[in-house]
Amino acid sequence: MNSNISVCTYPINDPRFGRALNRIYLMAEEIDSTDKLYMNYTFDGLKVKEWIGVSIYENDLGICGFSSINKRPDIWGNGVRILNRFLKAPHYRFENKKRLLSVATKKMIKQQLEVARELGYDFAFISRESKGKRNVLQHYLKYYNDVKWNYPPDRYQMFYMDHDVMIDNPILSCWQHVAWTPLKTDTKDINIPSITEDEFIEFKKIRDSKD
Repeated sequence: MNSNISVCTYPINDPRFGRALNRIYLMAEEIDSTDKLYMNYTFDGLKVKEWIGVSIYENDLGICGFSSINKRPDIWGNGVRILNRFLKAPHYRFENKKRLLSVATKKMIKQQLEVARELGYDFAFISRESKGKRNVLQHYLKYYNDVKWNYPPDRYQMFYMDHDVMIDNPILSCWQHVAWTPLKTDTKDINIPSITEDEFIEFKKIRDSKD
């Protein structure tokens, strides 16, 4: 049940940040190596040097989930990604049957936005790989009206790729749909490199031709 889950977010300048990281490492070590996302949760895959905050789900038995606030100023400027490396323990799934946001996840989002705002960032976003053209984040966030979400139709760049590699051997996971929200009143847009859905389809054709 959601009622016995607490959520706490630790900014990088909090003395408890390091201890929170250690707890996350221990949870990540329990991931089955056959899991398709296993590499994202290895010591290198977590990329904690990019984190400016961490959130932990916890119940009476201990940690049961986490996510982080991630910065990549060379790509995202003065923006951050929240719910980064989001993981919930497989034995403790607490989303509802309609696969909407749980109360605990809403608390996590709220806390991460507060931390990002306090640390001086201009905007925050959530990203998601999408198989279809539709920005699927609208489904998950449409009932979370406490936050003003923007759902641009384009796909945005998540990590750096050399330009020639980007064109000749595109990695589709680099381009994801986002939902973003301003953290400052004068932030009207996000300056993250993006491509249209038609351009993404062309990248997919290039990739498939090399398989």
